[in-house]
Amino acid sequence: MKRIIYIALYLFCLALGPVISIFGLLTQMHAFTAFGVVWFVVLIGMLISSFSRAKEFQATMAKYKQMSYDWYKATHPTHVHGNGVSCHSCGGRRINVRSLREHTYTRAHFCTQCGTTLYYSPET
Repeated sequence: MKRIIYIALYLFCLALGPVISIFGLLTQMHAFTAFGVVWFVVLIGMLISSFSRAKEFQATMAKYKQMSYDWYKATHPTHVHGNGVSCHSCGGRRINVRSLREHTYTRAHFCTQCGTTLYYSPET
């Protein structure tokens, strides 16, 4: 529901730029025309920026889902032991976990010795 409200508000603001420009042209008030054009261009830029950020976020989330514990186990079978894992880069056995935040609800498992991220897991 919140997303629908944001989309409706954005579309209203997007339509406001051309309306202000047309008003400026009809009344020959060039300040309104310039303001309307700038308004419209800025909103188009914001739309393009939000789409590119959404695509980037989706790509990042796909990477997190792909690089799971099962992936690490299949890719580096010699570094997965009965009750733990070791780093494929340096062989370190001290693996810590940190939350990535940014609304990803994902944790990164990394080697404390060399800092290499080994795999990702969802927060539970």
